[in-house]
Amino acid sequence: WSGLEGDFLSAGLFAGGIGESGPLVVDLTPLHISFNSLNPTYGCFLQGAVLIPQEYETALLQGGLYMSIASSKYPWGEIRGQLVIPEPASITLLGLGLGGLFFLRRARS
Repeated sequence: WSGLEGDFLSAGLFAGGIGESGPLVVDLTPLHISFNSLNPTYGCFLQGAVLIPQEYETALLQGGLYMSIASSKYPWGEIRGQLVIPEPASITLLGLGLGGLFFLRRARS
């Protein structure tokens, strides 16, 4: 992320649908890296995997989890985004479409 209006405070994954607030599921604050200690409004997260508790698996698959980044200006959340997992069928169709384009382009060459 970049350009927060306030200094970074915390980040996490929360349970809740669109427009709903919910409990913290995973605290992402320890994974935060600031690009420049003089400007805490920019940063990113360490690359890796995050384990979501099993009781939230269904919520994740149904779009019931969101990520929120809180700042000093907006301590309840400055950035929020719902987590969406594409259906396996959508991924398969995308792969088939891209494969078809590859072979079509190769045939024309």
